[in-house]
Amino acid sequence: VNALILTDNGDILAGTDQGINICNIKNGKKNISVIGPNLGLPDYIVTSIVDAGNNLYWIGLQDKGFCLYDHTNKNIIIPAAASNWKYGQINSLLYTQNILWICTQENGFFKYSIQNKKLDSVPLGEARNNISSLLQDKQGNIWLSSPGYGLIRTPGETLKLIAIPGNPVFEHVHAILSVR
Repeated sequence: VNALILTDNGDILAGTDQGINICNIKNGKKNISVIGPNLGLPDYIVTSIVDAGNNLYWIGLQDKGFCLYDHTNKNIIIPAAASNWKYGQINSLLYTQNILWICTQENGFFKYSIQNKKLDSVPLGEARNNISSLLQDKQGNIWLSSPGYGLIRTPGETLKLIAIPGNPVFEHVHAILSVR
């Protein structure tokens, strides 16, 4: 299991190497159904799932980029910007203010504008690859974790690297959690 998220109706979406697994318990019985390539998912391996609102979920994939999953209608929507994806594995997604932030394993950091339907590369220098987790805090800062660079804070839209005071040492940061 690479990713988990709770849906509006209480289902659990689990991103696995078989696709999107929809898990629930009804009448005391465990139910699992799978949405994979045979139902429109571009890739078997789901690496990330984030809430897009209104029972919609952005899905990050190992080889085929990203797509939008409509849980109400069990439908996959592939944006044109992702149809010929050539940037490799997506490690993490963050959806905020109509922007989908996308971290890849080896080809950098991207932002996809939902309104303009445009995918742009975001320069991050040497820290641009292998970002494993993304989080936005209450002040609008975006936090990134990277095995090579530890924890990185950026002031939201501008994505300028800001050093954390005191040179803290982090090894193998794989996830970030925000308590609201």
